[in-house]
Amino acid sequence: MKCHDPYEYPHGRSHLEPLSVILTSVLMAVSAALIIGHSAEDILNDTISPVVGWETVALMGSAVLIKAVLAIVYMRVGTVNTVKLS
Repeated sequence: MKCHDPYEYPHGRSHLEPLSVILTSVLMAVSAALIIGHSAEDILNDTISPVVGWETVALMGSAVLIKAVLAIVYMRVGTVNTVKLS
């Protein structure tokens, strides 16, 4: 992100990082709200039946793996914002 090309990135590449953080946080907030809503509905209806299959484990494992890879990438980039995030 050190090289600035005003024709390819007219507003600068530095705006991409905060934008990606905002989009990711909105996605995580919506996911958390849906999980809380479904959980509350199951508790109120007394229909709690957790099923943890290979799909659930794969989804959770991929989330952890993606976050670990992003943390490593952010640490290697070394800008002030990425060091704070990781």
